[in-house]
Amino acid sequence: MQNLLDLTSRPSRACLFSGYGTRSSLSSTIPTQLGKLKKMTYRFQLGSSQLTGAVPSELGALTGVTSNFELYSNRLCNDVPTEVQALSSGVNNAWQVTTGNDFGTLCCEALQTHYSCSPTAMPSATPVPTRSPATIAPTMTLAPTSVPTTPVPTTPVPTPVPTPAPTPIPTTSVPTPVPTTSSVPTPVPTTSSVPTPVP
Repeated sequence: MQNLLDLTSRPSRACLFSGYGTRSSLSSTIPTQLGKLKKMTYRFQLGSSQLTGAVPSELGALTGVTSNFELYSNRLCNDVPTEVQALSSGVNNAWQVTTGNDFGTLCCEALQTHYSCSPTAMPSATPVPTRSPATIAPTMTLAPTSVPTTPVPTTPVPTPVPTPAPTPIPTTSVPTPVPTTSSVPTPVPTTSSVPTPVP
């Protein structure tokens, strides 16, 4: 598998080929680093190998592969990731992924020698001490400091001496005229004895 990983440091437009027609000696899980072969354009051929486990979603980055995306006849399990399945629309020739694999089956069921379906142990509800109480050094507790007797004001405090009275509003030397009643009488309406013509 190390030779495959070496390819990720040298981007190639060529192919990744594990063997044709015979079972190859590739055996392990598919490395996630193969998703870094973004310049690859054809023949991602890992079919008829001894690859196990789930297909890494990182292979979905191989959007340049337009021909021969092959993972058939391995021991691959779980589901094909949606990122990888999305590549199928861009591969014109030989999309061979699901044939001869255990897709749709949990890896722990398909590969019982490699994976376990048993639940992992839950942590216990009772804490387990890491050291015995006899070896724990006593801790010192600090006594509170004394409270100051004179409070420190945070805002200005009123003083017992009153402030001077406010100054009166300044007056001007020219008096303001005060309205007075006029000595001229206001005309009062009177009634007329002359009739008003009606039009």
